[in-house]
Amino acid sequence: MLTEDDHEYDQAVGTPVSQVVVDAYFEIDFYEHVAETIHVFGNQEDFHDLPQSIQHVLVDMCFNLGAPRLAKFKNMLSACREHDWTQMAIQMEDSRWYNQVGVRSRNLQTMVLNVPKS
Repeated sequence: MLTEDDHEYDQAVGTPVSQVVVDAYFEIDFYEHVAETIHVFGNQEDFHDLPQSIQHVLVDMCFNLGAPRLAKFKNMLSACREHDWTQMAIQMEDSRWYNQVGVRSRNLQTMVLNVPKS
């Protein structure tokens, strides 16, 4: 997301931007959402111990919902911390978010359900 301090901020909509600049903004935005997700999850080490697909699901949800709303998924996060992927998927479905975002939520839920049992 552009801020007033960014060179491109005052440019007209549709002004070409190089792929290098686009990639740089994406990387900044991505890592900000990873940090927010870890903050919501509560422990960086435990977050990094999660299967990569679960990390992706949580970061995607944080990007879509924002950290404050992701934090309201208390039962889902609890199931995630316990590596109970079935319960995590159930808790994802038990929300307004699940129906509001349509196929995206179902794809994320499928990712959770496809994590091998440990």
